[in-house]
Amino acid sequence: MSHIMAFFLPGFVVLLGLQYLSPTIYSWLHNPSVSTLGLTILMAGAIGYITSVVRWFSIDTLIFIFFGHSTPKFESSKLENCLPAFQHIIDQTYRYYQNHANTLVALIFTFSTRILTGFNTTQYEGWITFCTIFSCSALFFGAKDCMKKYVERVCQLSKENV
Repeated sequence: MSHIMAFFLPGFVVLLGLQYLSPTIYSWLHNPSVSTLGLTILMAGAIGYITSVVRWFSIDTLIFIFFGHSTPKFESSKLENCLPAFQHIIDQTYRYYQNHANTLVALIFTFSTRILTGFNTTQYEGWITFCTIFSCSALFFGAKDCMKKYVERVCQLSKENV
């Protein structure tokens, strides 16, 4: 379930942005069939993983450099006794971080393609822009908070198992 949240959902948001660039993807999303549904799910997963790489390159750098979070330092051999606890920390904090930050990257891409391709012609464009900026801000600060909790909990776990 956590991989769906961390990769497939942001990948689908990117697909929503790609519909403005590709008539084929537009038709898949607006005229679905059984075959296009399967292809859309596969593409959402693949694009979600690519989005995660873009997130690693951009958002992770921002959070680590500008907000002072550091990568948790621990010896993996000392965590063998507490692998279930470590997996729990990953599932409860890091996967949410991935979801928030990957969705942030995906939303920025989708909004940008919408603007750059001229699909910003509705009467609600101001509200769409406001909601996008608000959502991006919430996702960024949510991602920052999840990363902070992840680092703190992994450091605490590694200290307990020294």
